[in-house]
Amino acid sequence: MSIDQFVNEIQNRKKNDLVNLDKKLSDKKSEIDAKKNSAVKDLKENYANEAKTKAEREGARIVEAGKLEAKKILFDAINKNLDSTFDVIKKN
Repeated sequence: MSIDQFVNEIQNRKKNDLVNLDKKLSDKKSEIDAKKNSAVKDLKENYANEAKTKAEREGARIVEAGKLEAKKILFDAINKNLDSTFDVIKKN
């Protein structure tokens, strides 16, 4: 085998190795991108669900606070009504 053939064979192996390495690199990049996109999607879903849950909880808290305030107002009105009724009864 002559030196030129040997050099050509080495260069061909080098080219083939580079092609294989480029293919492996692109495969790894694709795999990493897929994992990244999946992780980002999962995080978005988790945070969206968490935000929805917190919003619902806060909404329920506000509604319950409003109901409690309404009950306090009603209770105060009933107390005033009873006080005025007792005053009328005491006067009679």
